[in-house]
Amino acid sequence: MAELCVAAGEAFPAAYYDLKDWLYPVQYPELMLHRVKAQKIIEKFPEEALDFMDKLFADDPDYHGSSLKECLDAVVKRMPGLANDGRHERLTLLLRKRGWLE
Repeated sequence: MAELCVAAGEAFPAAYYDLKDWLYPVQYPELMLHRVKAQKIIEKFPEEALDFMDKLFADDPDYHGSSLKECLDAVVKRMPGLANDGRHERLTLLLRKRGWLE
């Protein structure tokens, strides 16, 4: 389902809202983050992208945090108010737990 959302391109928000109830954390979310960046989803739809990323990451995922940090930074760059959003805070905590942030 996550791939369908990203493949929707400009229709990402509509696809995401239609499919979000069927999204669940994925074991290796790095691939989805790469596709989100390639499609410029964050630049176009930062709030929806943050919600999407929050759904993809379990509380203890197996991933390399550099891409997630990059994506979170891009979200805040586009919409600074999202830095205090609970979804952003949860994902940032995951990065800290994994040693990607101090």
